[in-house]
Amino acid sequence: MTNSQTATTATPSTTRRRQLTRVLTVGALAATAAVSMTTPAQAAVTGYRVAGTAGAGSAVLSAPGTIGATKVTKLADGTRVTIDCGVRGRSVHHNPVWHHITSPVNGYIADYYTNTPNFQGLLRGERACTVTPPASSTPSTPPASSTPSTPPAPPADGTPAATRGATIDYNEGIGGSCVYYVMDRFHEKTGVYPKAFGDARLLATGAKESGWTVSSKPRVDSIAIFQPGQNGAGAPTGHAAWVEKVSGNQITVAEMNAPNAWEITHRTLTPASGVEYIYVP
Repeated sequence: MTNSQTATTATPSTTRRRQLTRVLTVGALAATAAVSMTTPAQAAVTGYRVAGTAGAGSAVLSAPGTIGATKVTKLADGTRVTIDCGVRGRSVHHNPVWHHITSPVNGYIADYYTNTPNFQGLLRGERACTVTPPASSTPSTPPASSTPSTPPAPPADGTPAATRGATIDYNEGIGGSCVYYVMDRFHEKTGVYPKAFGDARLLATGAKESGWTVSSKPRVDSIAIFQPGQNGAGAPTGHAAWVEKVSGNQITVAEMNAPNAWEITHRTLTPASGVEYIYVP
């Protein structure tokens, strides 16, 4: 028998080989089609809720935990969320994971304020977000030695010389709080976080014990610590703000959580007697 397209003679053995080849080829194509049809698209992760905010609610942000992020809304404890993907951003209580949610709103929520079973890791089946995460909190160059070789000269304005103390490598403030904000501003200036823990009212004492300069004299680029009742600071936590301007007996401060978490506001005030300032060296 002659194949009209190839002008070759087909023997019984070559015919069987061609038939077998066709069968195998068709079978392989069918298997490939079956695999592609049974491989599901990346599914959203559901079944988790907002939790652990003690009734304050968790902010949903436009970016994963950056200070400049816009607050989309606040979700109450128990609110169900649909998680699309996860990414690492600024740490909230040592947990840097943020989930991008698509329901009930679009935005990023801190893993710390959800009832997910993991800590510092993505969920099973959760893909990594394709957005570029914020810059690492680790400085690109090592900070200067905490023990200067020569004592710094006192500033011309009469404020004490700023000394450098012990540090920690994370922001110990609760995300969206006044402490979180001032610690982040301090980190932007120095590349480190000062070793000082607790509510705002305790930071000056902790910083002083750790070797940082704490003074009753205001200075630009310092953390102002207000005890409960001072300049509107609430009880029992007190308040912390970042000093941006000093003019006579008045200071202009930038602050967060005054009164809304993640929102940065500014005001000019005459500081009450007893307000203390943690200096940036």
